This record gives sequence, C-alpha cells and structure tokens, in this order.
Amino acid sequence: MIILTGYNYIKVINLDTGDASYLLTDLQSDIYSIEYDYKNMYIYFPRFDKNDILRFRYPSEKVSNLETVTVADKPTGLAIDPVNNHLYWTEQFKGNLYRSNLDGSKKTLILQDDIIFALTIDFKERWLYYSTLGTNKTISRSRLDGSEKHTFIDVKLEKVTGISIDYNSGQLYWMENVEGVLKSTDSNGTYMMKVSSTLTPGASMGISAYDGDIYCSNDMQLLQVKISGGLRRPFVIYSETDTIHGVLYINEKGQYPVVNTNSNHYVVDYGSSLTTDCSFQTSEWNPVREIYWQFNNSGVNDIGTGQSTPIYATITGDVPMVFVGVRNYSIGYGEEITLLCNISSDPPANNVYWEKVVHGTKHILNNWTVGIQGVSVDTPSLTIMESTTADIGTYRCVAINDIGTGFSEFIKLDVIGELPTVTIADDLPEIKYGEKVRIFCAISGNPPPTKVYWEKIYNGISKVISNGTSGTDGITVDNPSMTLLHATDSDSGLYKCFAVNVFGMGYSSSTKLTVIGGLPKVVVPSITHLTGTGYTIALPCVISNAFPVVTKVYWQRYTHGSTTIISSRSIGIEGVTVENPSLIIEKAKEKLSGEYTCFAVNSVGTGSSLPVQLTVQARVTQQAPSNENAGKVDHTNTIVIGIISGIGAVAAFGTFVFVIWKYRRRSGKNKMVTANNIIPEQNESSNNLPITLRHSAGSQAETEH
Repeated sequence: MIILTGYNYIKVINLDTGDASYLLTDLQSDIYSIEYDYKNMYIYFPRFDKNDILRFRYPSEKVSNLETVTVADKPTGLAIDPVNNHLYWTEQFKGNLYRSNLDGSKKTLILQDDIIFALTIDFKERWLYYSTLGTNKTISRSRLDGSEKHTFIDVKLEKVTGISIDYNSGQLYWMENVEGVLKSTDSNGTYMMKVSSTLTPGASMGISAYDGDIYCSNDMQLLQVKISGGLRRPFVIYSETDTIHGVLYINEKGQYPVVNTNSNHYVVDYGSSLTTDCSFQTSEWNPVREIYWQFNNSGVNDIGTGQSTPIYATITGDVPMVFVGVRNYSIGYGEEITLLCNISSDPPANNVYWEKVVHGTKHILNNWTVGIQGVSVDTPSLTIMESTTADIGTYRCVAINDIGTGFSEFIKLDVIGELPTVTIADDLPEIKYGEKVRIFCAISGNPPPTKVYWEKIYNGISKVISNGTSGTDGITVDNPSMTLLHATDSDSGLYKCFAVNVFGMGYSSSTKLTVIGGLPKVVVPSITHLTGTGYTIALPCVISNAFPVVTKVYWQRYTHGSTTIISSRSIGIEGVTVENPSLIIEKAKEKLSGEYTCFAVNSVGTGSSLPVQLTVQARVTQQAPSNENAGKVDHTNTIVIGIISGIGAVAAFGTFVFVIWKYRRRSGKNKMVTANNIIPEQNESSNNLPITLRHSAGSQAETEH
C-alpha cells in the first residue's frame, strides 16, 4: 500500500485494487513527509504549520486517536531508526536536525546546517541523509549521532525535495525539483545516474523506494518508476485532486522474525556445558540478518526484532551468597563505623574483599588497606576506624569460592559534618585614600576550614580576593582577616568573608567599606565664550574633590581633528597652574577657536571638565575713537567678564571668580586681571552665566549664554 500526504490530509492507496480512502482530514497544515514504525505499528507525520509531530496506530479502527509526539519548529522531513527505536526530524528554517525516542522523550539536537528539508536514514550502515536548500544546495550526511557531518553530493542550483533508501540494493534515490529529475547513487556517492527525467519541473517532492520500485509525487499525480527489468519510464498509478507532498510505501507482508525454542528450562551441573535449540520464521521479503542472545534469543530483520520466550537454567552448586543487613549508614565525621557482612558459601569462600564506588569509579578494599579492620573470611564486615568525607560512597561485600564470585547488595555510607561558621566586623568608618585598613573575620567549623577567601561587590560586579592578591595581607586559615595595605577608591564596596571545609562553604554577612578621595573633579562655569581678535580671554576652571592633592593642571584644544596640549609654559598663555587652573589667552586669534578641556592630575589619576567652546572672530572689535578724543593718550575702554554665583553662594563659600579685561589704546596692549580658586565644592548656580563684551559708551554689546 501507499500512504500519501498533502495539505490537510493523509490518504491510503491500495496498489492491488487502486482504491483510495482518507485516513485523516482537517489536519490544518501541510504534511511534507510520513513514516511508519513497523514494530509498534504507528504512522508518524509532521504538521509544518502547527509546529508539531503526531502519530496514530495503523492499522486501527480509530486512526483519529492522535498522539502528540513532540513540538517542532516548521518540521518537514522524518525518519525512523527501527533498530535503536529513534525518531529523527528536520526543522526547515532553523536548519536543525533532532533525535528523540519514538515517544518523543529524550529530545536531542544532533546537528545544525543550512536550510534543511528532506530526510532519510540508512540504519544498516548507520547514516542519515538530508538535503539543504539555502546558500549551499547539497545532499549531506552524518552518523546517527550527528558526527562525521559532510557534503555527500553537491547538487549545484537544484532543490532536493525528497530522499529515500532502497534497503535491498543500498541505492540512494532523490528528487530534483527544479528540473524534475529522479537520480540515484550508491552508498559511496561514486556512481551517480539519472533514473528518469520526464517529471514535471517544480512539481516533484515525495519519494519512497522499495525493492527496485520508486514511488514519487508529481504535482497531483503518484508515479511509479520500475528499476528492475531496465524500465525507467514513470507510470501514473494514481491521480489526486490536490497536490501530493509525502509518499510512503508500506510492505503489508513485512513481519518480525518468529523465534522458537525447544525447551524453556534446563538443569545442568556447575562447570558443564549447556546447549539450547532455536529456530526462526520470517518472510522472504525480510530475511533474518542478525542473531543474538540477551537472556533470551533474538533475531533481527529489516522490519525489527523478534524474541523467543525466556529460557531458564538451574545450575547445581553456586557462588557464595553474600548478605548485608542495613542498606544505609550515617556516621559523624571522625567516628568509627562497621558495615556488616555475612557469607553463606558451598564450597567455602576462600577470599573476601569490599568494593567502594565513588562517582562511577570503583576502589578495592581488603584487610591491608590503611585505616580499616576486618575484611577477611572469618570477619567479612568492614570497620572504618576514623570516618572522613573520603569514605562517603556506595559499598558492597564480595566473596569468592571455587565456583565463582558472589556479591552483596549495595549499601550507602554518608559521613555527616557542618559548614564553617564565619563572622565579620560591622560596617567600617570611612577610610582616606592611601590608608591601611584591616577588616576582621573569624571562622570555626568541624571539620576545620581548609580554605579562606574574600569577595568584594561593587556596582553589581564581584571580585574574589585570596591570599597573595596584590595589595593585601592575611586571608589564611590561621589569619582569615584581610588587610588592605594602601586603600584606593577602587577598594570601596561590600565585603564578605568565605571559609571552606570538606562539607562545603560558609560565609559572613556583608560589611561596607568606603574610601574617600579619588580623581579630581574639574568644572568649567561656562561652556561657550566669544571674543574678538587681539583681545585677552580667560577660560575659568574650578577644581574640587582634590584629595589626594592635585599636582598638575593642563588644557587641551581640539580643532579640525587635531588636539593640542596647553600648559603653563605654552607661549602667550597665563594660568594653567595648580593655584590658578584657568586658561588665559593673550591676544586671541581666530585660529585659536576650538574646543578647550581643563585637566587636573593627582596620584589617583586625571580628571577632566566638559569641553568649552571658544570662538574668536575678527568682527568683534573695539569701536574707533571719536575725533575729539583722538589726541588723548590714556582713554580706556574696558570689557568686563563677570561670573557671580549669587549673594548666597558668596556668603556660603566666600569665593567668586572675576575677570577684568582692560584695553589701553595708547599702549596697544591687552591685559587680564583674574582671580580663580581651587574650592572644596562648586556651586551649580554659577554654571551658564552670561559673558558680556563691552566697548566704549554707545558701542554694540554681545552676550553669549
């Protein structure tokens, strides 16, 4: 029979009679592929538009009883591994290839690639084949766990929309959608051939190969291509009213091997041989290809695995019988414990030992192992003299006689202790930059701590501090307190003390440390200045938070992508010192226009102000003198730039900044008188005050805010 899928439906075609009937409708999705689990008799199908994979029993009177296997993102291709009971599927646009158990459990992403569409499995040779439709259009393959992924065939610009394996011949068949071509190759990819080229371009999609017959979709037609007998021309065997997506051939004659045994109970003396008889029944279409024993006899063909009824054997004479009473022990750290063991053996036991398993690793304990007693034929119980955490694990008693080895059930030993107790000082007083500070910590515990460290958290960022960290002292088991030898502002934060023993980690509450001092705070009261060429201009700068003390002041000018450093030694410059950080420029020129930034340096680092924009324009000039005053030599024009923080600010801080700029026409010189102070705190009300340029009476005035 053939199972067909399309949009919203799954249909079955009887190849003997040509009858067709719907299995399911109203599926609300395109169904691009379909698979059958012969062993458990389930049909699996992916719903592309509903993002899930469903299954139903078939044959069954209630095929509408759908079970959700798993959710998936735009699933397209399906494949079933009947040997390992795995389901594989592709997620088209994410390029994911997943594997799970047949019931959807243990879902695992095994590989990612370009846009993945079609999928098939060669479970005999343990290969997965899939097509990619993205930038690289290929048929690729990998092992069943996703390893050894590589391009199997480069199909250039083609789109492979269907892939299938013929298990009888081992040939791989695929549909090339663009040209409408059916092709095949062997399992090595060395011999590729065009099987048929009479398919409709852009219409081919589903394909299923079985025993030399290829069944494939061609738009709304189901085609059959016979490879045997040399005939490769496709025949239309069914026409549908809707587009056919998925095609699956189901062998109704397929069955698992039937395994028979002549007897299911044998009695034999110890050391004698035992032979059991078994026979197989299977179909000619699916011969047995593997036989193995696993407590009962099994046979495997391409459909699945058949098993015999269990076979029981009674052996006279036996290995030692080993018994333990208590299955779970719990003991305090450092105490003595005995794990009981009793042995019944015929013939008598001649050797006794214990096995201890910790994290999957097995250790052998005998009567000469250090720290234990017992473990002998006469005293098989195990006594641990002084318990430690190294003794935690799973144990069993083992006895040996001339017949073989007997084992007890596993017993579990747990050693109990306590986490370290850690106490710390309360919040600390403020510490000055550069001072030495000790943060107290005390620890205790049984067993005693073996490791101590600290943790600092500042602005959500955690830092671990241990013995040997630069700039610290202490932080040991004997001296858990931490000393900061030279506190800086980066040491501010919340501190915790941690202690570790074999049972885990204990830690203190947090204590807060604040280190005052740091980078200088640099402020410019005004961020825009305008002056004329030839004038002297002062750019005020105020420095606060100057602890440690400021040792250097400089300015930077940025203009036309270039930066210039300005110091007190620069030509034509006054100020730019620790005492007077303001920048005074004599005889301003237009080329001195630009962005100016004030910098202050202390032992912590460098602080900077916001940029100040200075504009020097030729049009801002002194007004020409009148004729009546032309002969007077000491006529004076004055430009006053004032920065006044307000009467309240003056009263509070006793500080203001003023600049008097006098222009003496007779001498031809500009002179600036300035007073700037380094103050503890800058009054914000002084920012953005107006700067006024005044000429002689009645002349134009410009104000910049």
